[in-house]
Amino acid sequence: MKLHRFGLIASAIVAFAFCANAQLLWKISGNGLNKPSFVIGTHHIAPASMLDSIAGFDTAINQCDVVYGEIEKSGLTGQDAQQKMLTKITAPADSTLSTVLDAKTYAAVDSIFKAHTAGMLGINQLEGMCPAFIETQLAILITMSEFPGFNPMEQIDIAIQSKAAELGKTTGGFETTDFQLDLLYGAPISMQASDLAKSIADFEKSKTMAKELTECYKRHDINGLNKLILQEYEESDYTPEQKQQRFEKLFTNRNKNWVQQLKTIMPEKSVFVVVGSGHLPGNDGVIDLLKREGYTVEPMK
Repeated sequence: MKLHRFGLIASAIVAFAFCANAQLLWKISGNGLNKPSFVIGTHHIAPASMLDSIAGFDTAINQCDVVYGEIEKSGLTGQDAQQKMLTKITAPADSTLSTVLDAKTYAAVDSIFKAHTAGMLGINQLEGMCPAFIETQLAILITMSEFPGFNPMEQIDIAIQSKAAELGKTTGGFETTDFQLDLLYGAPISMQASDLAKSIADFEKSKTMAKELTECYKRHDINGLNKLILQEYEESDYTPEQKQQRFEKLFTNRNKNWVQQLKTIMPEKSVFVVVGSGHLPGNDGVIDLLKREGYTVEPMK
């Protein structure tokens, strides 16, 4: 299995390692905090109904003062954010899909999209999009099949911020829309095209991996999620240096940045943190980093 396929899936999901129990929601206390804060790991294609199965969710969100996501809700759904995304995902005129993909990959993209959209969406409608956008849409199509009836506007990260607004709580984001768009779509077109071609070649394995990741998340199986993510890296075809660079860019550097922000916010306010599950586990995961800063981090019951 290839790391480019991990990137495809990670753009829509992500996972964990060191805890013994299946757990998605954690309480942060100690180290001089007057009130506890909380962190929840999400699956970016999971429906809001998943919240009903997460022990302690209502207690945690009612206790908090502010809800922080990777991006504040308006940065996900606002008109300005949508315009920025459209600009970022549109390929240069001389680098459309038919120009940067070989004939076999081009035909495969057409076939896969038609198969997963009942023939309503094919390569003709996608021609002007950048290859990285095609990868993220593939991830979404694959994962949506594991959540029948999924509504993008009822996705779990957005639903939590909407719930916070209903409760009269303020919301915030650790990152800007521009930062995340560059993270997803900022690589050179040639690199995007190469990664897409590899993902298409491994498409059946990608489907299997997406199903396994989703099933783990539904079970709150933290250890299982982490093992799958580590497997993706172990079996990748990138050099050790490239693996490290990609992992640090996607996970480690961002985790450290978020924890530094939390160190400033948590002494003043109780924060409910909503981030992809893959940011919580392992060395330099959010939970590990918080513990190293002296906080107590324990599962909510």
